Amino acid sequence: MIETAMVELLKQICSYVYTAKLPKDPKLPAVCIQRYGSTPYLAHSGPVGLRNQIFLLTVYAEYYSGALTLFEAVYQLLDCYRGIAAGIEIDLITLSSEGSIYEDGPMQYRANMEVKAWYRN
Repeated sequence: MIETAMVELLKQICSYVYTAKLPKDPKLPAVCIQRYGSTPYLAHSGPVGLRNQIFLLTVYAEYYSGALTLFEAVYQLLDCYRGIAAGIEIDLITLSSEGSIYEDGPMQYRANMEVKAWYRN
């Protein structure tokens, strides 16, 4: 699954990668990956075997500078990535949008990015 491939890539730069949501007391800094959309890619002759998936990646850190540092590391790793991860051939990962936010509570700082992964399975 493409989610497994994305987690494998993210674990190269962050020890704590969570899927869908953070646990109650997460270890920080961390990345949370959420799958939330895809669109089919078709040619006139029908399916071509190329798929895509949109992910929301949220990085959390105790300090704003930590969130931005981890965000930049994730960006450098994933933007325009091509290769094989978890047995999935990834043709291209692109950054769609980004932002940052402050929250009251134990996970005070976070930065978000939306990425689209094009892959074959």
